[in-house]
Amino acid sequence: MLFRSYLHTSAATLVLMDGVEFTLATHYLGLPHPSCYPLYVLWAKPLDLLPLANPGARASWASAAASVAALVTLFLLLTHLGIGCIAAFFTSLGLAVSQLFWTQAVDAEVYSLHYWLLLLIFVVLVPHGPENRPLSQRKILAAAFL
Repeated sequence: MLFRSYLHTSAATLVLMDGVEFTLATHYLGLPHPSCYPLYVLWAKPLDLLPLANPGARASWASAAASVAALVTLFLLLTHLGIGCIAAFFTSLGLAVSQLFWTQAVDAEVYSLHYWLLLLIFVVLVPHGPENRPLSQRKILAAAFL
């Protein structure tokens, strides 16, 4: 339902500023401005191949998908940490409808993908199991990779 809301309010065409740059970089597999953001380009490219709408809308859909993935990851992380399902749900929902998060979710920008990657790093670094063991080298390397 949230993904549908993001799609309904997402940009239907190119958006000024970085959105144009990211849309064109995704469409032509190019590199946007100096920091390049190759992960965003590779993340958005499969949606760009769909024969639906225009490239600007498809790039916005990639940001919406990354935002929903970040929200699901946040919910799962909070429940894993022992926070109740209801509290985790409303925490995720509060983030989902916040103005800053919503504007990044409906525009062709890299921030929604960055939110998701940051939460994945937290998932890797959070201890799993009943005992709190120190982080293994494997987990540290996995977090560094993300």
